[in-house]
Amino acid sequence: MKKANKKRRKLEKIILDEIMEKIKLDINTKRYLFLYSENWHPGVIGVVASRLALKYKIPVFLVSLKNEIGKGSCRSTCGINIFELLKKQSKNLIRFGGHDFAAGFTIKVKKLEILKNAVEKEIKELEAKELKREKTIKIDIKLDFNEINEKLLLDIEKLAPFGAENLQPIFYSKGVYIEKIKEFGVNENHFKGFVYQGDKKFYMVAFNLNEKRKKIREKKYEIIYYLEILNYKNKKTVQLKIKDIKEDIK
Repeated sequence: MKKANKKRRKLEKIILDEIMEKIKLDINTKRYLFLYSENWHPGVIGVVASRLALKYKIPVFLVSLKNEIGKGSCRSTCGINIFELLKKQSKNLIRFGGHDFAAGFTIKVKKLEILKNAVEKEIKELEAKELKREKTIKIDIKLDFNEINEKLLLDIEKLAPFGAENLQPIFYSKGVYIEKIKEFGVNENHFKGFVYQGDKKFYMVAFNLNEKRKKIREKKYEIIYYLEILNYKNKKTVQLKIKDIKEDIK
């Protein structure tokens, strides 16, 4: 058993290292990953896809190829329902299964580009709607941190799945402090840390807001964000996914 686990971890590392090398120059411009290879073991690509999706917060599709058949694993953490996406493409798949954020499929190699184009189209449609929305960043609800509770999180879960036709609600809070910031990603273009208001503190993560991060000091801020529910060691944790930050000067 130990030998099998060691071999599995070695295979995972080989695949992960190969992908990281391949994407290192342009990962900041990627909105999804769709990669395939004849050298990848189908039994470990799901773990690799999960790690990449969590690291970069983008949908990841990895496909192992053999004898003109592809066995794929896909993961998503950013509001794109990959099961529904696969369902729309069921005519191009041999089989598929899973749920909103983790799924698998079997496909003929000649159909791979059709699926890849469908993924790109879905994400572009979502981005177009997001961009249109973010020109003014329409805020759905103004919140104080003490209003972020289990009932609110359950209400948000009921609105899922989120995607191009059902965007996540956007929240606004003011009088917020940001602390313990840590940059990550290629060129340290993203950052994470904590936000607090009064005695309420939450995890936060922000993507492509490095210029805003450089200006953060020990001051109060206004933030616009999504609420995310993370599952860690069978415990639900709230995280704020920051869309914009500005100094609270009022």
